[in-house]
Amino acid sequence: MPGSPRCCASSWPGSRRGPPLRSAVRRVLAWRWTRPLLSSAGGLLLLVYVIRSVPLADLGGHLRPQHPEPLVALLGLVLAAQLVRAVRWRCLLAPLARVAVVDAFWINAASGFLNYVVPIRAGEAVRMLWLSRRHRVAPGTALGCLVMDHVCDLCGVILVLGTGALLAVTAAAQTPGLPTLLLALLGAVAMLALIAGTARLGPWLARSRLVPGRFSHRITGHALAFQAATGLARTPDRVALLAVSSATATLCDGLAFAMLLRSLGLGVSVVSAVVTQVTLLYATVLPSAPGYLGSLEAAGTFIMSHGLGLGAGSAAGAVLLWHAAGAAIILGVGALALVNLRGQFALRA
Repeated sequence: MPGSPRCCASSWPGSRRGPPLRSAVRRVLAWRWTRPLLSSAGGLLLLVYVIRSVPLADLGGHLRPQHPEPLVALLGLVLAAQLVRAVRWRCLLAPLARVAVVDAFWINAASGFLNYVVPIRAGEAVRMLWLSRRHRVAPGTALGCLVMDHVCDLCGVILVLGTGALLAVTAAAQTPGLPTLLLALLGAVAMLALIAGTARLGPWLARSRLVPGRFSHRITGHALAFQAATGLARTPDRVALLAVSSATATLCDGLAFAMLLRSLGLGVSVVSAVVTQVTLLYATVLPSAPGYLGSLEAAGTFIMSHGLGLGAGSAAGAVLLWHAAGAAIILGVGALALVNLRGQFALRA
C-alpha cells in the first residue's frame, strides 16, 4: 500500500540500501589498510626466514666491506642514474612544459621516497599532482607520461636481461641461471606487451561485452593517455635520447651493484653483477612491505646463491648491504627533495 511502512522504507535514513553501501565502503577502506599490513607481515616473515636460514656468524662476517673505495663509486653511480632519469623525464615533458633538470631530479627523488615508504605507488600520484598543478599538464596526459617513463625503464631492463640470457646460453660469463633469466625476460616482455596492447586495442576492448563496465572506462583512459604520451616521443631525436638515457640509467644501477660486490671482495664479474641487479628489480615490482623489506633479501639470496654460486652467507650479506645502501640514498635524497619542493604543489594562477 502507498502509505505502508514497507513502501516508504526506501526513503528512510535507516533503509536497506544504506547498510550495503556503507558496508561496501567499509570493505574498500578495510582492504586499503589491510593490504599494506599483510604485505608488511609477509616481508617480515621473509626477512626472518632469510636470517634464520643463514648462520649469524657467517652472515656477520660478510657485512663488513673490505674495500671502502668502491662504496664512493656506488654513491656516484646511483646519483648519476637518477640524474640521467631526470634528463629523460625533462626530454619526455619538453613538448608540454619547460621543466628544469634540477626540478625533474627532485620530483623523481620525492616520488621514489614515497614509493619506498608507502608501497602503493604514492609517488606516482605525487608526480601527477606536480605536473597538473605546477605545469598545467592535463591529468590524462600526465598519466601517459608516467606510463611512458616506466616503459623506458622496462625497455632498459629487457635489453640487459636479453644480453644476460645470450651470455648464459653461450657461457661467455657467469650469470644467474638461464631459467631464471628467461622467466624474468618473459615477464618484462609480457608487461611491455600488455601496456602497448592495451593502449592499441583499448577502445575495442572497452566496447567488448566480455569486459565489465567498471573496467571499460579505465581501459579507454589508459589507451588515450598512452597514445598521447607516445605522440610526444615520435621524433627520431627524442626517441634516441630516451633510448640512450634508459640504457645508461640501467647500466649505472648495475655498475653500482658491482661496486658493492667489489667492496665485499666477492669474485663476481661486472656483467654478472649488472644482470643480477636488474633481475632483482622484480622484488620491487611485486606487492611488498614498506622499503621492500624481506622480499628483496629473499629474492637476492636465492638468485645469488643459486645463480652465481655464492655461499648463502655471502649472498645474504651482499643483499642486506645493498638494501641498506639503497635505503640510505633513497630516503636521504628523497627527504631533501621534499624540502626543496615545498610550495610547488600549489595551483598556479
